[in-house]
Amino acid sequence: MTDDEVLVFPASFAQRSMWLENEINPGRPTYHVLAALRLRGRLDTEALRRALNTVVDRHEALRTVFDLDEDGPVQIIGPAPELDVPVTDVARGDLEAAVTAEVTKPFDLYRGPLVRMRLLRTAPEEHVAVLVMHHIVTDGVSSALFVAELTACYGAYLRGEEPGLPPLEIQYADFTMWQHENLRGEKLSGLTRRWQRRLDGAPPLRLFTDRPYPAEPTFAGDTHTFTVPAPLVSRLDALARQERATAFMVFLAAFDVLLSRYSGQQDITVASPTAGRTRPELAGLIGFFVNPLLLRTDVSGEPTARELIGRVRNNCAEAFDDQEFPFESALELLRVQRRSTAGTPQVQAMLVLQNMPVPELRTPDLVIEPLRPDSKAASYELALDLEPDDETGYRAFLEYSSELFDAATVTEMAAEFVTILEGIAADPDAPVSTKPVDRQPMPWSEEPAQPAADVPYRAPQTPIELELHEMFCELLGLERIGVDDDFLDLGGDSLSLLQLRNRVRQEYGVEFPVRELFGRVDIDGLARRVLERLLAQDENGRSPQSSPNEEHP
Repeated sequence: MTDDEVLVFPASFAQRSMWLENEINPGRPTYHVLAALRLRGRLDTEALRRALNTVVDRHEALRTVFDLDEDGPVQIIGPAPELDVPVTDVARGDLEAAVTAEVTKPFDLYRGPLVRMRLLRTAPEEHVAVLVMHHIVTDGVSSALFVAELTACYGAYLRGEEPGLPPLEIQYADFTMWQHENLRGEKLSGLTRRWQRRLDGAPPLRLFTDRPYPAEPTFAGDTHTFTVPAPLVSRLDALARQERATAFMVFLAAFDVLLSRYSGQQDITVASPTAGRTRPELAGLIGFFVNPLLLRTDVSGEPTARELIGRVRNNCAEAFDDQEFPFESALELLRVQRRSTAGTPQVQAMLVLQNMPVPELRTPDLVIEPLRPDSKAASYELALDLEPDDETGYRAFLEYSSELFDAATVTEMAAEFVTILEGIAADPDAPVSTKPVDRQPMPWSEEPAQPAADVPYRAPQTPIELELHEMFCELLGLERIGVDDDFLDLGGDSLSLLQLRNRVRQEYGVEFPVRELFGRVDIDGLARRVLERLLAQDENGRSPQSSPNEEHP
């Protein structure tokens, strides 16, 4: 690529979903991926800046921004920006707040850059490097690769050498094109049928929360840290081997029981990420590959621990066989069957078991220690992250929505989880109790789904209705649509709603906030809103005010 060359490619399925989420809730820090390093010793900030820019220049994903064309979100890959590494002096007592402030700064997906680094200096030879990337260009594995390459480049520049990183066989855009070629036709249809069968009738998880669900969530969160002791882990590993299962499957079985006790439900669906690197040439590439799977478990009938692990094992094996199915497509299957509005969360809990070895980070005159600061944001109502530790067994991080749960409740949940694991290890042939805890469910803000009522056909009549009818038909692949027919009921999805918004903007020069479209959308109502905005433009002599995230061409 030359210095002024720009390449445009379709977004990957994961990027498309993340782009849409950002359009619905712009600037959410839950979409930010943080890597923090404590640096002790003599630091060469210029060598660090060069190392950062070398890694960004090496990986096209890190110099990518996004836009929307007629077919959907696209990657726009340009020359590498010249990034700086500012240094800020911070008192040790203010360090956590300073990290949080850096993590929560919004990214602009249209303009970039989508990676930044800041040094927080707490003493002359003590810094915390805060590396933040938007999730649309990275994931957990990629962040570890970034830190390893950053360290290698920094060491090389200190020695006066050029970094000896191995050449990349492909870039993220090559993976994207392969994914679009591979996931179509009968293969995609088969994956869709199998996941539709797995998820048919899966209810949303309604946890017993301490407070009602907010009408407008802020995604504020916190994290409770605890351990799963090493002796207990050894017994669980032995049980997993006996049952031809993995440690992850045992932990998932216990997490399902925990969620059942704190919801009163016995049909539990949990999201869990897979690396998404299904080809060997992707191993050293930075990008957004992770693809969560929806793992559904029936905990009813008072199964023994062995029986429950067997159910989880069989469900996981099937899901892993079909792990290429995009997470966004699985969520859309749930949304359609639940008749939810676009943008409504479909999964409330996640389980992550870390299995990547921690790279050894060494440079001359510098001791590097990875940190895990709390971003104070929650992607899910509950997310359990387990990391192996040679001394303690597993370090566990239970991230939770602080809008819904008190810290004391989550501490109780963590203790309950360990108790469930101890019971499984002590007597795998005893029934596992899913008796609900003594709590009352809080009111749920969304009404239960109702079957769609037959709407009498009314033909479009006004010029705006006729033009919108043509847009609806083209986007939905239909020939006739009544002005009272709901866009989503007709087969529209979140992405096609955004395409509709762009078509309306191009045709009429009016803007709609994304959230305004994520309810009921029909030709009659949309025509009225378009007309109202056109009249407002005439009266004011200018376009209605748009939000900063919606002013892009």
